[in-house]
Amino acid sequence: MYFPDDTGAPIPDIAPAITAVTSSAVFGTCSVSGIIEVFSDPGDQGETFLGETSCDAVSAWSLAVPVPRGRNVTATLTDVNGATSVFSAPAPVP
Repeated sequence: MYFPDDTGAPIPDIAPAITAVTSSAVFGTCSVSGIIEVFSDPGDQGETFLGETSCDAVSAWSLAVPVPRGRNVTATLTDVNGATSVFSAPAPVP
């Protein structure tokens, strides 16, 4: 799937995946290098910014941060060219 970047050029969807959430950390994977921004929300987009971390291509990432219970966590990835992904699929906080 493709989404336009700021220049309107097509880019591949680079959204990171969230693989696990605890009350004190979020874990995931990415397909390209960049900055991961993590959010919490009652739905599926970023209402509250929790923090950021980096990810190397085809790698795991984690962010140690208090995660509000009863909400979902989502993430975006901004690649080295400045293109930002759509939000990841939401992951519920246990």
